[in-house]
Parts: sequence; C-alpha cells; structure tokens
Amino acid sequence: MAAAGSVVNSAYFKQKLAEKLSVDNHKTYCWQRPAFSPAAGALLVGCRSLGIPLTKELLDNLRRHPACGE
Repeated sequence: MAAAGSVVNSAYFKQKLAEKLSVDNHKTYCWQRPAFSPAAGALLVGCRSLGIPLTKELLDNLRRHPACGE
C-alpha cells in the first residue's frame, strides 16, 4: 500500500489512518517517508502512463532533487 499527496504528511491524517488500519487487523504496518517529492511522484506516474522506462539513472536523478530532502 502506498499513500500519495501532501495530506499524508499531516499528523492528523497519519493518526486516523493508523487507527483505521489497526481495527480487527492482525497485520503490521510501517510508515515510511516518501522517497520522492510530490512533483517527482507525478513525473513518475506520467512516465509510466507513457510507457517511459523508470531507469536507475532516472530515479537517481530524481533523488538528487532538493525537494526530495524535505
């Protein structure tokens, strides 16, 4: 499962999501910070929809973008 968009960084949203996922559920979830900025995520979705391969070089370049450190 992956969450996308800036709202997922909200403490309120994370708390409510954790509550919903834990009800009658015997699974464990781990929240991870996004690997890419929202803009980079949009670019990746666009690449996939156009059939552009997501190469290691492309992903490495996106990780170097200053917004990825936010």
